Amino acid sequence: CHGVESSSSSTVVRRSAIAAVQGGFDVVALNCRTCSGEDSRTHLGYWAGGTGDLRFVIERIHKEDPERKIFLTGASMGGNHCAKLLGELGAGARALGIQGAAVACVPFHVHSTMVRMDDRGVRRTLIGSRVLTSMMKKAETKHEKFPGTVDIARVRSCKTLVNFSEAFVAPNSGVSNVDQFWSESSAGNYLRQVCVPLFVMQALDDPILCPPSWVDEDDIGDGTIRVDFT
Repeated sequence: CHGVESSSSSTVVRRSAIAAVQGGFDVVALNCRTCSGEDSRTHLGYWAGGTGDLRFVIERIHKEDPERKIFLTGASMGGNHCAKLLGELGAGARALGIQGAAVACVPFHVHSTMVRMDDRGVRRTLIGSRVLTSMMKKAETKHEKFPGTVDIARVRSCKTLVNFSEAFVAPNSGVSNVDQFWSESSAGNYLRQVCVPLFVMQALDDPILCPPSWVDEDDIGDGTIRVDFT
């Protein structure tokens, strides 16, 4: 699973896929809605807590081949999707053939990560502004295709990713309010329910993630999760 405003064509995904194939795995690379180069058919897009499409793909694979063993992997937002889904599934993950997962550079607490990306300086110049510009274009497209589903005046006034998330992403995610949106966006709130092996790799010098976005013992509990920092 890929990161925010990325796709299955990204360098990280392609290199991961190549390594997996060389290791004897079959690979499915998932594109989030609107990230494949084609717009989605409804007003709904993707969001950090949106695990429905990933779950659909896993259930489809399991239905077609119940004996197939499934492993998940993802980086950044994609890692958040993988980890959150494992928490949502709990013990039911193994019933779908899921054996475990490995994720990297995951924003386990999404609001803290967004705030950091909005910081003035290099992070906002190189990352936050690029992501915001890209997502603003998608909001305009949704407004044109599905009038009335987007508060476009509010969206156009947004200057930060946090503002944009609350003006556009949250209302189109299916959750009832902003607080619920931030809570359900963050895989860190679901880790105690993970019942299959989950390996997490985080970088101490990550320019975006900071301690509030990392996991700690309170998040993990006594489950099946291992966290390594590089």
